[in-house]
Amino acid sequence: MNEFIPRSDPQLCLWLENYSKRIAMYGAKLGLTPDEIAAQQRWCAELTEAIKTDDQKLKEWRAAVKVTREAKKSSLAAVRAMIERIKHLPGWTPSIGQAMGVVKKAPTPTPMEAVKPKLQVVTEAGQVKLKFTRRPLDGINVYMRRKGEAQWHLLARATRSPFVDPTAPLVPNTSEIREYRATGVRKDQEVGQPSDVVVAVVGA
Repeated sequence: MNEFIPRSDPQLCLWLENYSKRIAMYGAKLGLTPDEIAAQQRWCAELTEAIKTDDQKLKEWRAAVKVTREAKKSSLAAVRAMIERIKHLPGWTPSIGQAMGVVKKAPTPTPMEAVKPKLQVVTEAGQVKLKFTRRPLDGINVYMRRKGEAQWHLLARATRSPFVDPTAPLVPNTSEIREYRATGVRKDQEVGQPSDVVVAVVGA
């Protein structure tokens, strides 16, 4: 890492200018060929020009953004005022508003068959806590299996987050790896898709 080369562009440009002058002054004494000296000066000049071009483009971009921001304020204010007037004209209908895109669409409810709970697992003081978001469900059924098991075991139905798993390790004073997943519940029926599987290590 060449720590002597400045990182900021303004300082780097000054450094390149000085280096280019000094290598022309001392290059021959150091044993460099004219081509080597010229190449170093060319690289310094090209990089300096590139930095200055970037700086100019950045200034132009900032100026353009400022102009656009002001245009949005004035233009959209005028457009909003006209839309408000249109909504009170005799010919106004909701279908016209929908076609013009000037009325807010009602959110499309997610079909229950597509609902998928999201689980986040946290291990604290030897306990497993499963955080989840309930809506639009009444709750979730929490399932667990230990590493190596094929069968999922229903632990409980949870209606509040977080759910704390009180299950102790099969072998006391040892640790075990567990997998958890959940299925949404609505009107006492499982609905939607199972959550992604989350993993926790519990025990000693």
